[in-house]
Amino acid sequence: MGERVRIDHSGQYDMHQTTATTYEKGKYRTMTLVFAKEKSEEAIKEALFAGRTLAIFQGYIAGREDYLKSLIRASLDIRVINEKKGVLEITNPSDLQYILKWGDIGFSLLRPNTTTRLTVNKGTEIVFDNCITGEQDRLKMPIW
Repeated sequence: MGERVRIDHSGQYDMHQTTATTYEKGKYRTMTLVFAKEKSEEAIKEALFAGRTLAIFQGYIAGREDYLKSLIRASLDIRVINEKKGVLEITNPSDLQYILKWGDIGFSLLRPNTTTRLTVNKGTEIVFDNCITGEQDRLKMPIW
């Protein structure tokens, strides 16, 4: 038997049309994000076999918790407006959307290329409802 290969998460879709005519504005095809150390075929191959991937599909992002957290930290700019009141300004310059939930009624949609203000106490665990870490599990982390 050959060496064992681990490929964690990948998004695949068998499409036979151009994506430009198939997806409406703001919708993206299924894809795999690869956390490669450099832009080379060998680095991409190494990252795939090491399982450094996330899958994006139908508005969801699925993968290992550490890679999801890295992606979120890299794609959101969080600025504290009022520390006492927990007022934040979150800029999402990425093309990804994030659905946030906290407490009993806290909810926010961080749309791509927008800035959103919300009130969240420091250390509050936020559920990223469209970031999947397991069959029924969603990513949870404080954002400040």
